[in-house]
Amino acid sequence: MKKAYNNRFNNGKPNPNAWSDEDKRYLKANYHLLEIEELAKHFSRTVQQVKDQAGRQYLTKRFK
Repeated sequence: MKKAYNNRFNNGKPNPNAWSDEDKRYLKANYHLLEIEELAKHFSRTVQQVKDQAGRQYLTKRFK
């Protein structure tokens, strides 16, 4: 039987695409300040990846 896929590890090796704690803190501090496109460029990730991570952290955009 196959083991369930674990997002953090790939065959016992760290996942190079995983978000670091530092990246998560930066996203939390700046999500409401910067455009998603700017954040995606900062992290070298797609807009969708940034949106997905923000959703996992329950972050929302603040509207003026």
